[in-house]
Amino acid sequence: MPNLTAAGFTCLDEILDTTQHYRHACAYNFDATRRELINFEHRLILEAIKRGNSGAAERFLAGYLRHTLSRYPGLFAE
Repeated sequence: MPNLTAAGFTCLDEILDTTQHYRHACAYNFDATRRELINFEHRLILEAIKRGNSGAAERFLAGYLRHTLSRYPGLFAE
């Protein structure tokens, strides 16, 4: 597991705080198949981070975000 600095935790906390209401709004609308896909995507991201492969982690995260936005196209609209 990578050694995260205090600044890294602050950044992560800020991201989680900023996205909490979006994540909460979506969480109740997932069926079992979608939850399995989400868990799989999360595991891919975490495993890439554990291996220190930032390129793979970035690609997996981008795919995860694409899937989320395609399911809820108006969620992040201004």
